[in-house]
Amino acid sequence: MAAGCIVEPLKIGLKFRPPKIVLIYHEKETGKQRRRNMPIRSFDMRTDVTELAHALRRRHAPFLDNVTVARLEKFLRLIQEKMMPGVDIRDALETVNLEFRIDPDVDLNKVDFGSPDKKKASGWDSPEECTAQESDTDSDPW
Repeated sequence: MAAGCIVEPLKIGLKFRPPKIVLIYHEKETGKQRRRNMPIRSFDMRTDVTELAHALRRRHAPFLDNVTVARLEKFLRLIQEKMMPGVDIRDALETVNLEFRIDPDVDLNKVDFGSPDKKKASGWDSPEECTAQESDTDSDPW
């Protein structure tokens, strides 16, 4: 890929065996749609998914600049859960979704140290949900 090429991610997904992240992207310079496989090496149940997510973003910077670290962490946790014996994809997905779920009744500013970071970051996966809409009754907080 040429230096300075702009990449627009279209789809991102997983393959479990061997573990890898698959990115379908649009290369703006050429107008072509391409696929990039990013293998996840030296990965097991004890791997710190936050560190690995940051390492993946550094290694594949032009491709993963527009993908949040929280999204990569969710994918890596899903692979970890699926590695457990006897766990199918539905159970693994349910476990990871509960782990990253934000409870609207809990004030994240008052939660113990360490646990809200993952939940706060997962809220940024869809910025449209966090922005004020015209239909909101109190859209101007100031």
